[in-house]
Amino acid sequence: MKRDFVQLAIAFFALAIGGAVEEFVPKFYGVGFPVLLSAAAYMAVRRTPLSGVLFAVAAGAAEDAISGLPPMTSIAWFVAVASLMRGFKLPLPIAAFAFCGYQVWLWAWMGSDLGGRLAGRILAALPSGALALFATAGVLCLMDREGAVDEK
Repeated sequence: MKRDFVQLAIAFFALAIGGAVEEFVPKFYGVGFPVLLSAAAYMAVRRTPLSGVLFAVAAGAAEDAISGLPPMTSIAWFVAVASLMRGFKLPLPIAAFAFCGYQVWLWAWMGSDLGGRLAGRILAALPSGALALFATAGVLCLMDREGAVDEK
């Protein structure tokens, strides 16, 4: 029971702080730091399958809301990434490439409304995705350890 409450508190923290960081950190070539996508990948790998997918839905909805994207645009990508990460048991660093794919996904749905060339966005997405994944996973791993999430 305590472990479930701690996991829920960490998830709410990740959504709130992740959304704030994405909104306030400057963007380069129209690309920000994918904190919510990184958190969704982390949760998919470290939590139960249901928890991972539900967090991916919540993180995608938050991304759609703060980015002003049409509904379900980010939710679909976040759930797909979480499902692939969990289903194929991919290591977490692979998720850094998911942000490059997300730029292509947005371009496919939004086209020229993105404000920036696709190639530049993809090139900017890999380092920002890797940095966000490293920082987000580090913070969430520390919170898991301090909250004794993995202890039985």
